[in-house]
Amino acid sequence: MSRRERETGPDRIPARTEPARRIEDGAWSVFEAKAKLSEILRLARAGKPQMIGARDPCVVVSGADFESLRRKPHLGRLLLATSPRLGEVETPSRVDPRGDPFTDP
Repeated sequence: MSRRERETGPDRIPARTEPARRIEDGAWSVFEAKAKLSEILRLARAGKPQMIGARDPCVVVSGADFESLRRKPHLGRLLLATSPRLGEVETPSRVDPRGDPFTDP
């Protein structure tokens, strides 16, 4: 029986002894996130979202960032912000008789 088997036992999960590091896509492993939670929270509060997990990752963001994502935009402001800018549009005078386009030939 190896030393590692004696330390962990046959029915136990082996102890992880690898150094703390982020997994290849920039996310923290769950094991590492448990050990480095304060560091993850510090980075999230600094405006740097932190991903945890590889297969189905979760993201830790600051409370302020979360509230800004949750807030629904005002429809009028959204339309004004996203509408194309065409410059000045000349509108017809309201005092000139315009007639009815459906009845006038």
